[in-house]
Amino acid sequence: MALYESEQEQIDAIKNWWQENGSSLLTGIILGLALLFGWRGWQTYTHAQAEMASGLYDQVMIDLEQGKAKEAYDVASKLLSEQSNSPYAVLAQLNLAAQDLKDNNLSSSHARLQWAIDKNTIPQVSHIARLRKAKLFLSEDKVEEAKRLLDSVMDKGQYQASYAQLRGDIAMAQGRLEGARQAYTEASQKEVLEGDKDGGLFSREEKELVQMKLDNLGSQDALILVKAPPPVSVPPDDATGTPSTAQQGMLTMPVAPVTPVTLPSVTPKP
Repeated sequence: MALYESEQEQIDAIKNWWQENGSSLLTGIILGLALLFGWRGWQTYTHAQAEMASGLYDQVMIDLEQGKAKEAYDVASKLLSEQSNSPYAVLAQLNLAAQDLKDNNLSSSHARLQWAIDKNTIPQVSHIARLRKAKLFLSEDKVEEAKRLLDSVMDKGQYQASYAQLRGDIAMAQGRLEGARQAYTEASQKEVLEGDKDGGLFSREEKELVQMKLDNLGSQDALILVKAPPPVSVPPDDATGTPSTAQQGMLTMPVAPVTPVTLPSVTPKP
């Protein structure tokens, strides 16, 4: 009987607890299930969106490879309008900028590269876009714009060699041979980072190109020395140790032009 009373007391205690906390517990369970299924639903949705963006990007690349530029732009427009925050949108802009360059549409190429830089969805892609935009400025003889674009970068990551090489190109365009030499030397001392040659990393081919630019700089220095006129040495006056007035006059006196002389004809005697 004592056992029954003890069990009954336990049952009554559970009932009382349930009456006081049952609704809160049910609410918690419902919220937990909603969050669980909501999270799963969100994951399913984001996965589906990523799959759609990936499919659109693949179609853009296929159209570009097949020379169907108009179709590529149309598909990219859909990708940018519906998935502008997707990494695939940034990659599409990077490839369309290259197509714009082929079509000699420089303003559109600049705009797409700037869009990729501003989005900064993928840091590596932002570096590539910035380097390409600076090279485009340089090809347009907009040297100061290219320099300002590179000067704005603080963290260059794995692209230090590529930035250094481009700084050397800018210095060459400005006629600063020593600045170019320093930048090329910095680039040549970086380790080779193998990868996609269009990916902005410092490939073996790029390192050889930098070395070639350094060698050309040495050739230009030699050419300048050959072309430079030798200094004029003026013998000093024996008495004063300074050039005499006559000697100084020889250095500054203009040379009179030589007038041709016509000799009279001589007729031989018979």
